[in-house]
Amino acid sequence: MDVILVNARVLGHRWTHTKALQRIAAQILSMLDNVEIDAGLRYLNNEPLGRVTTVPLYAERYVLVAKAGHPLLTGPVRWGDLGGVPLCLLTPDMQNRRIITQHLSQAGVAVTPQIEASSIVVLVSHVVRSNLATILPIRAAEIIL
Repeated sequence: MDVILVNARVLGHRWTHTKALQRIAAQILSMLDNVEIDAGLRYLNNEPLGRVTTVPLYAERYVLVAKAGHPLLTGPVRWGDLGGVPLCLLTPDMQNRRIITQHLSQAGVAVTPQIEASSIVVLVSHVVRSNLATILPIRAAEIIL
């Protein structure tokens, strides 16, 4: 969940209580339909949105995250540069992973990650302790790193 967006809505509203939950896109829609939550943040592209009102918040950008000294960190990295690079990525059920896979595919790159996880924190923990790299939304990378 984007902390900047939540803080902008919550701070200054003394009687507001916010609970931040992480769910897959289909669960967010189901929870909205069942009035279990009042709002949700999710990707707008690539999957049906149902009967919800959508408001685009920002266009996501991705960055390669690797330990200092990684050979690809010497200049700009393009999707096509990632063929053969040992990666750890989110699991395929995660929307972010499907978007990354789509970008790689459009660049003609097929990857088989050495490690898959459903947590960005787990991915980063592997990156800092190995020669693996990962691809993260820039906002996540800025917060974690």
